[in-house]
Amino acid sequence: MSERKLTPAQVKQALAAIEKGHQLEGHRPSASALDRARRILAGELNPEDAEAEMRDALREVIAGEQEILRTADSRALVGRLIEVLGPTLVSTLAGSTDTHAAMTWATPDGPKPNMEALTRLRCAADAWRAISEVEGDDIARAWFIGGNSWLSEDAPVTAIREGRFTEVTTAVTACVEDTFSG
Repeated sequence: MSERKLTPAQVKQALAAIEKGHQLEGHRPSASALDRARRILAGELNPEDAEAEMRDALREVIAGEQEILRTADSRALVGRLIEVLGPTLVSTLAGSTDTHAAMTWATPDGPKPNMEALTRLRCAADAWRAISEVEGDDIARAWFIGGNSWLSEDAPVTAIREGRFTEVTTAVTACVEDTFSG
């Protein structure tokens, strides 16, 4: 980190370049991420403290979402995943051979997913929330179906279906911390 302080105009220009770079890559940086970048550029925050802030914020989001998932109705969980990923992908990642299973799980009078499927669905919901919070919905959706170097080039949907939850968590962390390489 340079000891030379940037002028407010230089900070503004650098932030515009950062935001444009993210947009060119299909990302939308959050207001908190841009504020963090501004504080680093202005010399108000060092990179190590910025990283600690990001990790704390991510832990807070994940803990809050995990608590919601522990207490949430499985129909609401399935319904939300269907909204963002579609019923076929949700059925598939849950381990069902019936591509319409998720739709039946989401209906008020329909069956509930079994415990194994519910564990997979919770893993998917955790991954969705963490990635969409940092990268946006479009990137999160693409992440689920694309080959992933952290998962031996398998798509996360496959890894979740196979119960490789620790690997999925590592891949999610790599994505949200920008150590993602695939």
